[in-house]
This record gives sequence, C-alpha cells and structure tokens, in this order.
Amino acid sequence: MYGYDASHGRLLISHDKGRSWTNLRPPEPLIDLVVNPSQPRRLFASTARVLITSADEGRTWKAVAPGAGLLAWPTSKRMFLVDGRGRVHVTANTGSAWKKLGQVGGQPTAFLAISPTDLYVALHDGTIKRSQDGGATWKIRSAA
Repeated sequence: MYGYDASHGRLLISHDKGRSWTNLRPPEPLIDLVVNPSQPRRLFASTARVLITSADEGRTWKAVAPGAGLLAWPTSKRMFLVDGRGRVHVTANTGSAWKKLGQVGGQPTAFLAISPTDLYVALHDGTIKRSQDGGATWKIRSAA
C-alpha cells in the first residue's frame, strides 16, 4: 500500500495492509502518485515542475520528463496525464515520451482511469466528464 501525506511531504508505504508504515521523503512535493499495476514496486509521480519515477518503492527517484498534472495508470502499457490546462496525454513507455490525446475543457481536480479507454475527470467547477475513447473526446457525465 502507498499513500502520500501532502501536509508533511511524506510518501507512506505499508507491507502489512496498513498496520505499520514506512515514511520516505520524495525529492520534492508531489501533485500525484501512481503505482504500476503489474510491478507494484514501480512508482510514477508528478511534481510542480517534473515527472519522476522510482523502481524501488520510492527510496530513489529519477526525473523522466518535464511537466505536471494528475496521473492514471490503468495498465502497465498505458499511463495518462491530464495537465493543469486540461490537456490529456498518454505514454506507453513509462514517461519519457508523451502523446497529446485531447482536452477535457476545464481545470481538473481529480482524474481516474477505469481501463485504457474509460476515463473520468472532475473539474474545478464541479463538472464530471467521461471519455470512452481513451482521452480523445470528453462528454459531461454530471454538472454542478
């Protein structure tokens, strides 16, 4: 299990279903954190200026690309990023090269991938949008 305590800048790791936790400090504050679905020791995170990765549960980190945003990693071969302007990007090679897919049409506050094609985003104005084509197009699911 992984968690991030933003108020103290700590990455939390538990190997016993949350009974005890190890505290680690990432190289800078995180915006978002995702775990590789097929290799749980492999993490990917977004900071205010760069995307970083760890192959050892957050003990060491390496910068892989400039950028920031919210992340979703539904399969080991497809990771998504939605940036602060609502642009959706995808990578198949764990972060070094990104392809722009579409635009959510607002500033995101939360991002979720159910599958490589079924994505949800919550916007600052309370709107929930859904993409059923992997982030290329978005439709309103619920409006505030």
